Amino acid sequence: MNKQYRLEATLVATAKELKDQKTPKAKRIVVGTDVHLRSYQAARKVDNAAIGAVANFCSETELLLYVEKQCEQAEEVVVVYEAGPLGYGLYRKLTARGVKCLVCAPDSTQMVWRIIQFQPQYPPVQKWQEVLRGTNRTLKKKAAVAIGRQLMVDLWRMETGRVTAQELNLVMVGA
Repeated sequence: MNKQYRLEATLVATAKELKDQKTPKAKRIVVGTDVHLRSYQAARKVDNAAIGAVANFCSETELLLYVEKQCEQAEEVVVVYEAGPLGYGLYRKLTARGVKCLVCAPDSTQMVWRIIQFQPQYPPVQKWQEVLRGTNRTLKKKAAVAIGRQLMVDLWRMETGRVTAQELNLVMVGA
């Protein structure tokens, strides 16, 4: 009993057809950048996904092209970088292109230690309280970094109206 098989070709999309397909845009892409005189680094976070790999750029122009590409992929793009001796040129170029840009304080470490000291009821401080009371300096630094990261997220949530200071147990004085 010999079976005969017949091969038939199936339709395959061309590269152009695949490129023309519309993929849904992300709601928000946040691009964290590290700005130096001769180099730039950026890592992005798409919606609620994990932070992606770091991309390296040799020039401001390359970074701006990268950000423009992100604008095509999301409804909103926000770029965050630390203020430094290079001034606010990047900020002006990004905002001129319609990209929301936030410039962070260069020494947020001091802010974190002040939060720990003056806002002990803040949930991340409560979470790390045992480590902060301990004597291990390395663990204390790790706790401060963890608190600082959460603080940056919470400040962003406050800025965008997603949460209030009261909901975070932050006491606002002299507002």
